[in-house]
Amino acid sequence: MSERVSSINADGSPTIDPQTIEQFRDWVWEKIVSDTPDALSQAIPVLNKFPNDSIIMAMTIIATLRDKKPQQELRYLDRFTKELQMLQREDVLLRVVALAQQDLWSLAWQQLHKYDVWEVKDSINSLPVSWDYRQWFLNWVDKIERHESERIRLEKLKESLAKRKVQKEAAKKPEPKSKSKKAEVEAGPDAAPTDQAYQVFEDLNGRTNAQLEKLKQVMATDVPAFNKLVRDQNVPAVFVKPAK
Repeated sequence: MSERVSSINADGSPTIDPQTIEQFRDWVWEKIVSDTPDALSQAIPVLNKFPNDSIIMAMTIIATLRDKKPQQELRYLDRFTKELQMLQREDVLLRVVALAQQDLWSLAWQQLHKYDVWEVKDSINSLPVSWDYRQWFLNWVDKIERHESERIRLEKLKESLAKRKVQKEAAKKPEPKSKSKKAEVEAGPDAAPTDQAYQVFEDLNGRTNAQLEKLKQVMATDVPAFNKLVRDQNVPAVFVKPAK
């Protein structure tokens, strides 16, 4: 980078004459990587001076992430994507880090996997960051991936534990005992007939029908013949005397 700016004005803007855009960029980056608190407040005056400079705007967005102000980062990122042309997927990289900083891990993972993950990682080369900060961004991506893997593992573990609980409770329940024949009879008409009851009914029904057929034959032939014989022989009718 170019010459570092060593002093600042009361409003936080760098003091150098002449002020070149390269020097402003170096000054903003120095505030980002240093332990200076609130790097964003140092970057905003420079962004106001060069509102259309993509590098300074990107540095301002990075300053919000460095200060852990993800909501402000998303506002600047929206302006960044509307006004400037993305070279790769650097807007996605910046967005997922901001979401992760808000503990929106699943949403960050979904946004990340809308695109090729390696392409998103490679877009770090389009951001004005040092090698150390490249690793800082890549670490955030790895955290997002690990968090989602852990979430899925825990979900599967919960499902497995719930299934085991159901199986254990089912094993504790005694199996229903089959009713005895006496209990089936005592159950009365409200109880459904058993298969054995159906078999007994069919057997008795067949026997009863056979006896009824024999009775019908006797009534049709034998009884009339007997009555005729009694009349022909003039035999008195058989009757029971009434009791005295």
